[in-house]
Amino acid sequence: MTDRLAVRKTYKLSLGGAFPRSESRRSYEVTTADGALLANAGRGLGKAFLDQHFDDARFVIDTNITGTVYLIQKVGRGMRQQGDGRILITGSIAGFIPGSFQAVYNGSKAFLDNFAFALRNELKDTGVGVTVLLLILAIGLAFLLPKEARPEDG
Repeated sequence: MTDRLAVRKTYKLSLGGAFPRSESRRSYEVTTADGALLANAGRGLGKAFLDQHFDDARFVIDTNITGTVYLIQKVGRGMRQQGDGRILITGSIAGFIPGSFQAVYNGSKAFLDNFAFALRNELKDTGVGVTVLLLILAIGLAFLLPKEARPEDG
């Protein structure tokens, strides 16, 4: 069994405005555990961009980009001021490939992947680390690790 990180504080972001289909507000959570920010958001639509209702596409952008960036700025400023912290942003390999019928999702992940690399550079001398998690790559490349370093199920 793996040890769980103790949660020190949970931040909730409520994006206001009239979202599609009677969804007036959504709440997104991100937690800090021992000086770490785990920024994870992902929502897609799965149909051709020109066939999507714009409010639906906007909701994906607000969830995947706006919410994530807002929380990182809110928590990251404190980390920088303290000179210590870790930020993990859930990116996606989808940000590196064209995504027919997922254009907005893939575009949002491309933004987060690039944002993470830029933020990492901005914070390089502050004591705050930034990592972008590309889970498909991590799982797909596990077979390259020496046997003793592989995940238990890999």
